[in-house]
Amino acid sequence: MKREYSIPFIGLKEGIHHFDFEVKSNFFEEFENSLVENCDIEIELIFEKSSRLFVLEFKIDGEVELECDRCSEPYMQNIFGDYTVFVKFEDANKENEDDVVYISREATHLDLRELIYDYINLSIPMRKVHPNDESGKPTCNPVVISLLENSGKEKVEKENETDPRWDALKNIKNKK
Repeated sequence: MKREYSIPFIGLKEGIHHFDFEVKSNFFEEFENSLVENCDIEIELIFEKSSRLFVLEFKIDGEVELECDRCSEPYMQNIFGDYTVFVKFEDANKENEDDVVYISREATHLDLRELIYDYINLSIPMRKVHPNDESGKPTCNPVVISLLENSGKEKVEKENETDPRWDALKNIKNKK
């Protein structure tokens, strides 16, 4: 296990502790099918230790390179998020919940890689498009935008065209 994103909690006193992590592109190499390949993210972790549980508050801030949903060109997206998770001790292998992680009583380190990965992905917006410029115009690839606009016009024109085979039936309808 890599210790870079791990906290050795056995030696920590009860109370609040602060940790800072930098997440770069190589972090995502160990995760298959990751949306993120290029990034520069800083994570501030407030770690509150008590005898029964740990409270972890993640503050994520940085930018990731994403593929635009509109033009398929890469762009840098600012992300941020605040997430809280509780870590409890459990003897049996109990399945984690949305905001509760269970670890063994024999554990000495808390591996944060999965949590960091999940929280970064939760910080990525659902709709990934280039930001607009100062005048409010999209900064997407102009060639792709032009093609998209023209394909929409062609579709409307095709919908308004009538099949000449049905024109005779329209005349019958109009006589009644």
